[in-house]
Amino acid sequence: MISYLDGFTPIKKSSTIATYLGGEKGEAFLKSIGMKFTKVSGISKNGLVVIGENSGITDEQISSALENGANIILIERLQEGSRLGLKIAKGKITKQIKVPAWEETVGLSIGDVHTRTDINCNIFEGDDVALCGTLARIKKGKGTLLAFSILADELDTKKKAYLRTTAWRMQRTFVQLAGSLGASFKYDDWIFNNSNLNKCTSKVLMNGLWAFSYKSNIKNGKPESVEFDDSKWERSDFSKNIDEFGNSRAPYKETYWNRKYVFIPKSWKNKDITMSLGKITGGDGVYINGKKVAGTVKEPHSWKIIREYKILNSAIKFGENNLIAICVEAYSSGRIYVKDEDMCMRVDGDKPYSPDYIENHPDGDSPFRYMKW
Repeated sequence: MISYLDGFTPIKKSSTIATYLGGEKGEAFLKSIGMKFTKVSGISKNGLVVIGENSGITDEQISSALENGANIILIERLQEGSRLGLKIAKGKITKQIKVPAWEETVGLSIGDVHTRTDINCNIFEGDDVALCGTLARIKKGKGTLLAFSILADELDTKKKAYLRTTAWRMQRTFVQLAGSLGASFKYDDWIFNNSNLNKCTSKVLMNGLWAFSYKSNIKNGKPESVEFDDSKWERSDFSKNIDEFGNSRAPYKETYWNRKYVFIPKSWKNKDITMSLGKITGGDGVYINGKKVAGTVKEPHSWKIIREYKILNSAIKFGENNLIAICVEAYSSGRIYVKDEDMCMRVDGDKPYSPDYIENHPDGDSPFRYMKW
């Protein structure tokens, strides 16, 4: 790592808000990676210019802008013909890909451009071409142009899940190269200045009294279901491990259930929702309106795990009371460790994850692999 870093001198280009010319497809891609840009109708003679499909910009206009010092990124997704001397041809991305020794590629490694499998796609043929022909460079006057023949959003990651990591790598490569030409991103402050981008924007507390019963006392019915009658159950302050009279419940003897109705606002629909339960000495299963949505396996060290669960919108009735039922398999004391204000349902702010990041997969995806930078 030290040898790698010692071998390069980073490009020193100040970050700027780019201008974009082109159609909705390119615009949507730039928004998905968080690039800061303004959509315009004419090409700028300076700064960073991104040109997408159907821009109407000629080779002569691009060459003139480069001569004057503009840096340009081409994401036109051309299927045939040529552009600025670059011929569009049918080709293939192979796993034997190499990073070119360009000043614009400083910060990229073989791991960033490696693909899971060979991918058929359009490529460039020309003098200064790299990454199996998917990246081309033109330097003219004071400016530099980088052209991409394929973008991450063109991979069918829904049908070919094995391409998700490849798509993320392609996206990360694009962001790195765009940054080398002066692009700035909405996530820069979060990464470089430790700003709290992912802060909670709205919260519904779940503290207070819950219906409580040991599993052994439940003879009939399903305690996770909405139809179940818990009117004869005791009441317990779940977050404080005490009954309604203030007497300690811990250590809990065995597996126990807690039930509570929580109102979820209509305004939360289509938002990223998290349930926070703190730490629990034991395993747990979380149900919303009768369906299991999350849980942690009971094991000796499970008390160290902070229970933060992402809740899918499909599990929630917005603008209504929702039944939250939690089954705790007590290990040792079975105690819960959480502050009242932290036992809640909440809406999280924007997150710098790839659109292909999957939170509801049984094994999950690592957020560290899917950050846009």
